[in-house]
Amino acid sequence: MEAAIFIIGLFIIIVYFISKSSKYKGYGKSRQFYKYNKWNNQYNKQNKVERSLEYMSDGEIRIKRIMNKEENQIYYTILKIFKNSYNVNTQVSFKAFLDAEYGTKSWLSFRDFYCDFLLTYKIGENYHKPAAVIEYHGGGHYGDSAESKSRVMENDFIKNAVLSRVGINIFIIKEDDIKNDKRYIDNRKLEEFLINIYSQMKSLENQKIS
Repeated sequence: MEAAIFIIGLFIIIVYFISKSSKYKGYGKSRQFYKYNKWNNQYNKQNKVERSLEYMSDGEIRIKRIMNKEENQIYYTILKIFKNSYNVNTQVSFKAFLDAEYGTKSWLSFRDFYCDFLLTYKIGENYHKPAAVIEYHGGGHYGDSAESKSRVMENDFIKNAVLSRVGINIFIIKEDDIKNDKRYIDNRKLEEFLINIYSQMKSLENQKIS
């Protein structure tokens, strides 16, 4: 009987020390894994900086205008007509005013798009929220090939669809709307067209209130 008790006790002691040894062995491995990952993350971050600097040196990085001459003329006319009620922002990324979970299909649907002019509310409870988008389809809008035109038309359709989905109105200015026979922008025609857009926006806002 005493021999059996001794054997059972000895077995319990052996199992205890084995489990304790394994525990510390695993702990050591987890510490090593943590140290490795920490070093590996730092290495990757360092590589990212090095890669970016390397990419910068491959070719010339140039400054370019954010608006051409016609867009600039339209911009200042928009400011003149809309300044009391709206802020006018130029060349705005859709990611700046639309939100979706990063990497999702919803996010991918608009991440690469920009708009020519984004109007945001200047006063009231919607201060700085988007009110409308104005796009100018000038002579070079569709490019110089059938392939380019097809791609731009697809992008325009997607832009309209995503803005409609979130309730932001989009207004398109075409060349024929604002240009004279000599194909220059007619200031009077431009002002009249933009005043009409302004009136439409105010009418839509009043409908929402009522």
